[in-house]
Amino acid sequence: PSLNLDYLSNMNVLLLGAGTLGCSVARTLLGWGVRHFRFVDNGKVSYSNPVRQNLFEVKDCEGPGGGKDKAIAAAEALKRIAGPTIDSEGYVLTIPMPGHA
Repeated sequence: PSLNLDYLSNMNVLLLGAGTLGCSVARTLLGWGVRHFRFVDNGKVSYSNPVRQNLFEVKDCEGPGGGKDKAIAAAEALKRIAGPTIDSEGYVLTIPMPGHA
C-alpha cells in the first residue's frame, strides 16, 4: 500500500485526551507527516505521567497549582519536537461521558 503524504500533511486531527493514548497517537501521526493537531483534555500533568506519556517531561509537572494543563503541554511539545511548521493547540475542556461521574 502507499501513503498519500500530501493528504496526511494537510489533515486536521482532533485528539480527545492527552493521556497515554493521545500522546502516542500524536507522536505516530507526526511521524507520518500530519501537521495540524488539536488536543482537548481537562487534566494536569502529574509526576506519574512522563514515564508513560511521551510528550511530557518532569518540568511539565512543576509549577504553582500543580502541573501544566495536559492539552496545552502536549500542543507545545509537538512544536518543540517538530519545529514551527506544526500547527497545534490545546483546549482545557471537560467532555461529559455517559456512565462516568
